Amino acid sequence: MTSGIGGLVPTPRTGLGDGGLIGRERELEQIHSLLDQGASLISVTGAAGVGKSVLMKAALAGADHGRTVLVVRWPGSGSTTRSARKETGPIAEILTALAAGGRRRRDAVVSGLGVMLRRSREVVLVLDDVDPVHRACMSLTQHLLNRLPKLRVLVTARCALGLGPEHTVRLGPLDQGDAGSHGESSAVRLFLDRARTIRPGRRFDAAELLLAREVCRRVDGLPLAIEQAAHQLRTLELDQLANRLKAGQRWLSNPDATLARQASLHHSLEAVYGDCDSAERTVWSRASTFTGTFTESSTAFLCTGGSVQPRDIPRCLARLTAQGVLTAIGDPGGLQPMRYQMSSAVREFGQDRLARAGEADIAAERHLVHGRQIAQVAEHLWNCGSRRQAAHLLAEEHLNLMGALTRAARLPQQAQAALGIVTDLWFWWIAYGHADEGRRHLLRLRAACPPDAPVSTREGWLGAWLLARTAPETAAGLLQEAWPSAMLGNDSAAAGSVAFVQGLISWDQGHVESATELLADAARTMPGHAFSGPSRSLALATLALVQAHSDPAKALRTARRALTQSRIQGDDWACFLARYALVRIDCSRGRVSRAWRRAHRILADHRVGCPASQGISELRDLLAAIEAGRGSGAPIPPFLVTRAASRRYVTTSRAVQFGHGAPLTTRGGD
Repeated sequence: MTSGIGGLVPTPRTGLGDGGLIGRERELEQIHSLLDQGASLISVTGAAGVGKSVLMKAALAGADHGRTVLVVRWPGSGSTTRSARKETGPIAEILTALAAGGRRRRDAVVSGLGVMLRRSREVVLVLDDVDPVHRACMSLTQHLLNRLPKLRVLVTARCALGLGPEHTVRLGPLDQGDAGSHGESSAVRLFLDRARTIRPGRRFDAAELLLAREVCRRVDGLPLAIEQAAHQLRTLELDQLANRLKAGQRWLSNPDATLARQASLHHSLEAVYGDCDSAERTVWSRASTFTGTFTESSTAFLCTGGSVQPRDIPRCLARLTAQGVLTAIGDPGGLQPMRYQMSSAVREFGQDRLARAGEADIAAERHLVHGRQIAQVAEHLWNCGSRRQAAHLLAEEHLNLMGALTRAARLPQQAQAALGIVTDLWFWWIAYGHADEGRRHLLRLRAACPPDAPVSTREGWLGAWLLARTAPETAAGLLQEAWPSAMLGNDSAAAGSVAFVQGLISWDQGHVESATELLADAARTMPGHAFSGPSRSLALATLALVQAHSDPAKALRTARRALTQSRIQGDDWACFLARYALVRIDCSRGRVSRAWRRAHRILADHRVGCPASQGISELRDLLAAIEAGRGSGAPIPPFLVTRAASRRYVTTSRAVQFGHGAPLTTRGGD
């Protein structure tokens, strides 16, 4: 081995690792294949903490004795051992000189490497963790490969050098879903391996394996964070670790790490943060307000201001993605706009920086305004018949909207505005199976509002719809407030919605005649196209379902009337319900074969993502009953699917009536 050549210190092959990596077998094989093929430049890239240096060491650990390996690490990585710091001292001078354009030192490096190439069969130069001097290393590598064609260069950095002969191996988080060895994902396997190192001989039962999966999910499958989490088992039990991670992972650390940057993921992110310019740092911290994926336009709305101009956003997003701060989702050349995502640790780091800058409240307010705009656009798409587009938009923005509502529940000044989001998304809660979530946000936001804050008409009938089975007395009170407001405001759509919800509750309580009257009244009251609530087609389809067993002939006319409404083509919800009512009508008339065929046609026409998942389940149950020769039974009230377990409701003597004879106030009994 040659030493002290131009400041480069050769590292013995035996000190580079054991060659074994969990979850990186494919990448390790890829690097070995590239080395065997004689690739001159290989770059291992990925976000901070993803295991680039560890993979590099494992790839070179099995090198034969004819290969000389030189490891150059940027000293800013912060080696924790004195010998490592002493070793990288002259290397630091080289990289600093290269960054300043030191030609003499570069020529000395070339000369020294030339001597080593003549003495060894193969020389591999490893430039490890060189992000702070990325441009200098790019220039050095290009110069070395031009002067020394036989030299092999292996680089670990957050982004590739971008040179012609470069082969890039990109690392991401470990797999958390697909089963690997012993039926566990790669992330769980790594966690269990490190846990057994901390606690030798430890066995994990099925419940603890679930906790291990939860821990890996909390840290987004990042190898460094997984190892730091496993290190906590020195003082914590596995269930305690999982519970602490629910509050975040800022506290994770490993003081036994060889490098200071690996002592905690927070230190690694500080290094990344230091390499960003002012605009990139600001975008990082402000974008951490997003709790889900986001687009370039959303980032511009939230992050523009001060030193950040709208024209800076595309560049900042591209740079942060290259640095591993963001993950890009989608095709850059596709029809859908690119979306970006932050890991939990990156988001927590950005939120800390945002709080230090005193911008957390302003960012939260902007995020809430953005959420209200998304909700309004989604409701407009729903009302215009673009139901699938509305559902797709809300599925993409779901985490952001829920984060904005959760944050607003802790800020009384924002609770009233957040209630507008809840009411705009009435169809998302009801039609797409998120009633529990909608009810929870409604109650939290209502509790955060001032006691004298008025209840809007939409908030009244939506709250009654969501609370009909879990809190019937509260539902009745909300309807009692909503009805006069709708009448005094001459709002026929709101009045029809109140009657519709009241009819559903009456049906649920067994008052079929009253439910029939209320739903018929709702269908008469609602305008041809309601922009803020259930449609006339939906009211008619529900009415047909109520009438299916008591008056099949009238139910048939009502169902056909629902299917001939002008906007039924864009109303998958009402169309499905009306067709389902026809199946029920055929069953009531004894036309079992016809009902069976009709049910199969409905299932064949059903599209994934349509707002009929609850009814589809009931339709399949009905079809199974028909095929088994059992009675079809009476239909259950649709969209009231939140009945509490082991709880039934009976009518009390106290009745709240809105011009009809249906008692609304109920109480629970065991």
